[in-house]
Amino acid sequence: MEDPQKTRVIPVGIMAGIAACLIAVGAGLSWWTLSSRSPKEPVVSSPTLTLPQPTPSPSETVEKTLAIYWVEDKSGKLAIISQPVQIQAQNDPTVFLNIALDRLLAGVSDPNQFSEIPKGTKLLNLTTKNDEVYVDLSPEFTQGGGSAS
Repeated sequence: MEDPQKTRVIPVGIMAGIAACLIAVGAGLSWWTLSSRSPKEPVVSSPTLTLPQPTPSPSETVEKTLAIYWVEDKSGKLAIISQPVQIQAQNDPTVFLNIALDRLLAGVSDPNQFSEIPKGTKLLNLTTKNDEVYVDLSPEFTQGGGSAS
């Protein structure tokens, strides 16, 4: 007796794998279709507004602390010593620079400290232009200020 007809049976594992792939592809296509149709909401951002701090007018008197540097001999080695100086003046950088340089050129009161700027040097003129400072000193400045200058 012959088999009336041989039927081929696909194993259940292969059928389940194919079905899972088809479901995954269908779900992916559905998600892609829905996400491409819905318009994205525009992101609205407002610029950050920063207000400048009020600055004192040039005619207003303000107080600033500046540093003047002196040289000190410490056991044969030169050390730079900072001396804070309180200055009250008009709110103008040129005025503060003039006062600070005048105090520097006047010399130091501590006998252990000194300046490498020669004594008698005077500030003839000071100007500022575009963040640059131009200083005109008297001819005494070129006479040397010591072996460390």
